Formats: sequence, C-alpha cells, structure tokens
Amino acid sequence: MAKLLKAGDSWIAALIGLVIFAAFGGIQIVNPGNVDWIMASGGDPIQHYIGWNFFRHGDLLQYPVGLNPKYGEAIGSSIVFSDSIPLLAIPFKYLRSLLPTQFQYFGIWIALCFLLQSYFAWRILSLFTDGIVVRAVGAALLTLSPPMLWRLLGHEALIGHWILLAGLYLYLRKSTTAFQWIVLLCVAALVHPYLLAMSLGLWTADRWRAWMAREVTGKSLAVESGLAFLLLAGTMISAGYFAVRGVGSEGYGYYRFNMTSPFHPLDIWSIWRQTPYVGGNYEGFSYPGAGMFILALLVVSLAAIRWKHVKFEWRPIVPLVAVCAIFYVYALSNRVAFGGHELVQFEVPAIFERVVSTFRSTGRFIWPVVYAVEVLLLVLLLRLSPRRLLVPALSVILLFQATDLLNASAFFRARWTQHWDNPLRSAFWNDVPKQYKRIALVLPLDAGERYAPIAFLASNERMSINGGYFARVDFDKLKAVEDELLAAIETGNFREDTLYIFNKDTYWNKARKNLGGNGFAGYVDGFRVLAPAWRGCTETCAFRTEIARIDFKDPASGRYLNRGWSAAGEGGRWTDGREAELSIPLGNESPHELSVRLRFTPFIKSGQEHQQVVVLVDGKEVQRWRLTREQVETREFRVPASVLKSGRTSLDVRFEFPDARSPVELGISEDTRVLAMHVDSMDVYGR
Repeated sequence: MAKLLKAGDSWIAALIGLVIFAAFGGIQIVNPGNVDWIMASGGDPIQHYIGWNFFRHGDLLQYPVGLNPKYGEAIGSSIVFSDSIPLLAIPFKYLRSLLPTQFQYFGIWIALCFLLQSYFAWRILSLFTDGIVVRAVGAALLTLSPPMLWRLLGHEALIGHWILLAGLYLYLRKSTTAFQWIVLLCVAALVHPYLLAMSLGLWTADRWRAWMAREVTGKSLAVESGLAFLLLAGTMISAGYFAVRGVGSEGYGYYRFNMTSPFHPLDIWSIWRQTPYVGGNYEGFSYPGAGMFILALLVVSLAAIRWKHVKFEWRPIVPLVAVCAIFYVYALSNRVAFGGHELVQFEVPAIFERVVSTFRSTGRFIWPVVYAVEVLLLVLLLRLSPRRLLVPALSVILLFQATDLLNASAFFRARWTQHWDNPLRSAFWNDVPKQYKRIALVLPLDAGERYAPIAFLASNERMSINGGYFARVDFDKLKAVEDELLAAIETGNFREDTLYIFNKDTYWNKARKNLGGNGFAGYVDGFRVLAPAWRGCTETCAFRTEIARIDFKDPASGRYLNRGWSAAGEGGRWTDGREAELSIPLGNESPHELSVRLRFTPFIKSGQEHQQVVVLVDGKEVQRWRLTREQVETREFRVPASVLKSGRTSLDVRFEFPDARSPVELGISEDTRVLAMHVDSMDVYGR
C-alpha cells in the first residue's frame, strides 16, 4: 500500500480534497471535542458515536477486539454493528488514556475521506495524462460526487468511496501486487461491510484481468486467494463481524436502485431540478451532478466526430465491465423499476434468500458502476478532445458541477454548526450512576431516537444499556431479553442494579402498579423512569406526574388535533398553514402547575432567516420562540395557574406561524403546504 501513497505532486490532490471539505463547512467538525454536530443531527450519527463511546471504555484485553458488550448487552455486541468505523475505533481505544472525556473521530474521518477521494482520483488520471491542471480538475470533479456527498447526511463510514476509487486505480494500473489488494480489502472490512463487498468485486475483476493477460498463473492466483481469505477472515473475526449470529435483515427489494435514479437529484443536490424519491429508492441515489451530464454530452459529441482517429483498447476492461454489470443487476434487486413503473418482480430462491438479505440496501451497489462510468468518460475526453480545448472544457464542466451543489454545501454548513441541548437536566441523572450499573430500555428497540440521551449518559458513566439502535441484532437473544423484562413487569421483581426507562403506556402502567413502595416511578425530564430501591435525590430531582402524551407519529393522535395539521407520517406530523390548533386532554387531574414539552423540527430552508412560533392558551400568548436552525428542538411552555380551573377536562392551544412558507414558494419542491414545524411528540406534566 506504500506505493499507493507516494509523494510528489500528490499534495495538490490532498489540498483539493481539503478545500472541498472546507467548502461544505467541515472545519468545525474536525475538532475531536465537538460532539454537538453529531448529537443534534439525530438518526444514525448518534448510533455511531454512542457505539464508540461505549467501546472506548471496554476491556483492552478481549478477543475479538471489536466486542462491545456494554452497548446492547446480549443483542448487539460488536463495534461493527454500530457502524462506528473499526479502522479508527480500535486504535483510538488503545489510546484512550490520552483522550479527553468527550472525543469523536468522525469529523477527522470525513476530512480524510475528502482528501483520499481526491487523491485516488488524481492517481487514476495520472495513468492517462501528465497535465497537472487536467488531473486537478478531474480530481475535483470526482470529489464533488453527489453519491458520496449524500452520505454526509449521516452514514460516516459509507462516505469512504475513496476505497472504490482505490480499487479502480489498482485495476487500471495493471501492475498491482497481491499485497496491495489484500491491504485494501482488510481496510475496507474495517470501514464497512458494503464497501468490502464492492472491493471484493473489483479485486475479482482485476485478478481475472491479470490471469487473462498472463500476469499471474492459476497456481499463484490460488495462493493469493487463499492468503486473502485467511487474512480477511482474521480481520473480520477480530473486528467482531461474527459476534452477532445471523446478519440477514428485512429490506431486500425495497432499498434498491431505480433505473431512473441518475436523473433524480433529490431536494438539495441540484439547483436545476428537485425530485422526490419513492420508498427505499433513495438508497440507490446516483445523481452524478450537472457537470457529469455535460461531460457525457461532450464525449458523445466528440465521439461522433473523432472516434475513428482514437485508438482504445477494450479487452483489458472486459472483466471490469462484467463485474459492473453484475453490480448493476444486483442494485436493481428482485423488483426492477423504471421511475414509477414496476417492470419485473420475482421471488428469490430460498437457497439464496439469506445471502441477498445480508445486503438489503442493494441500491448502494450502483456506486462502483457510477465511478467506473465517470472515469471512462474522463479518459475518453482526454483521448477525443483537441489539446487546446481540453482545459477550457473541463473548467466549464467543473463550474457546472460545483454550482449544482451550492444548496448542498449551504445545507451542511448550517447542519454542522448545530448546538445540542441535552434534555437530561435534573439532578436525578447525577445520582443514577452512583446507584445503578445498567439501564434497561423497555423494550430494548422501542425507544426510537429517545434512546440517545439515555445511552449518552450510560456510555459516559461506564454503565451498560440493554438496547438502543444497531445495524444488526440477534433476534433470538432479543426475544429472550424482552421475555425477561416482561416477566419482571408482571411480578414487580425489578433488578436493583438497573434503572428502567419505559416507552409504551401498557408496560408503564403495569410496572408502576406492581412496583409498590419499593422505589420511585415517575417522570424526569420527559422520560418515564422506574428506579427500584431509589436512594438518591427527592426534592431536587424535579419529579413530575404525566397527565398526557401525544405521539404525533400515531394516526390516533388526530383526535387531539383541530385544524392546521397534515396526516401522520413516519416521523410525526407537519403543521399546515399559518395556524395550528389542538386540545390537550387533562382527564381527572387538577394540577397546580402545568408544563407542556414539545419535540419538533422547524422548517427553515435557504431563503428563510428564521421561523417564529407563537403559543397561545385560551387565546392568551404564553410563549414565543424564534428558531434559526433546522434541527430537532425540545421546547417547553408553562400554562398559567389561572387557566387551570377545577373540573376542566381539556385545554385549547393554538400555534401561530407568521413566517411559515411552502416548499413550492421557496423553489425546493412541488409541495404546496405552508410548513412551519414537524412535530414528533408532546408531553404534558403537572405538579
């Protein structure tokens, strides 16, 4: 691998990658102590960081070294299955005595991905031209790659598309050694399983090419394959790939590549056109950028004029074309679609079902195809274009490519400056680690994103947690854990070394009833907490009683809503209009004090400076928020005591949104709804 990183003019490529990284606002995320951009973003990045934060405090002398038993305990016990990039997690764990309390390497990793994406693009183009300007523009083009940049939304490991470019480089340079390929495969295994699978395909193509060219013999190829298998298997076992029994999962045929995906840029990925994706087609996102379309048109035009004057040897790339064809077909899955039309559907034979379900997001396998086509187009342009027109043409192509991504770069500059407000503010959480060794979510996978601050606490305090969010779990073990929890709820026999966090009404009501007087069961900072044999704070804990909880993801929440709301969706409901009204049920409670906690994401896009929310109770303004960033917010307002009359069964709340605008008005989609905020849940507490 050392020869891959030789010095010389490669520093130019590295600089290009870092400049593009800075243009996307990445400078602040390189700070290892900055975890706000991760925790505030929601979704997968939290899983990746939490997995690492548990792992760093684990046993240094363990095998496999990637085991992570405190995160998920029995159901998810490997750094691989929290997608925490073992390539960095494992060495940083052994340096933990030198690290600060909060430490993240994901920003460093993203910066390296930009640098290496540009570097390997540069190395590929160096095989076909000595022109520094041409290589620089080409490297920038392949770094401004929407399929790679799209993974900035929360799949840090999968930003490592440079591994695919490295594989293409090893294929095209032809003099690659077995050692270089084995190193690349092992590195891919320590980054992400999907990148490993794609790299294995490229390695197979290269060895096939080498055998056809008689660069290797059948015997040497068998020895190389055996050595690669042994070293790769050792790497995977050590990282913890096989710590979870069975890695199949649902989603094959849903998370696919649609044949029209290259022409669908989604919302922020083009200034020219925004199109929505249906279902799981987003996993096959492969819009190459406006510049790449211009490149393709230019190459086709030049080919029509000058093709006979250019020699191009096709035979050496036949294995690569064959493997890319296999990737393309696999990306389509067993449900082949063209736009909104399902062309072909078929059942996968039972003998292959487990294999294909291992890689449920088959749409991702279009990535090597995209890069192979883009490299081919660049090489053809080098061969077909008159020398005097080459640099001007590439400059125009790069200008279109960069301009097309202006919205995306602005989006990430705002996203990575978000501040995270930890909702765990009560003194209660300071006393939890003093009494308990573990936290149990009831049930382990039912918390949604609400697991994040709880798992953050547990990972910082070196406690264990029984659930959270994982790429894969052992469902047999999950069933056993759930049965044990349900038995404890039925009998009231709760472990005294465990703090229980409940997410569903049914389990919560029964657990409170069966706990008796041995401990505390109530609400702390919006979380339903059952603390067996609690010996911590009392008056200073800010314990509260729940009066109502409205889950806006549940269609049944509609009975509390009067007007100004869209239908319930996967993540909640949008407000629709400049006003929205709802009624809060009070039941038979007569609280002296009432607090309402709202979890939502404001609608703030390019062209908007802020979103203002005015809260009125019984027609009187009680709160006003001015929101400037599109991030998950948890805001609270209090209801005046004068409104809480005895015997009242509901409370009318109206929200006003003077700055609400529609996506069609902002030019980002065809959605005509006037949007202000996307609401996840509302919790009502009394004292």
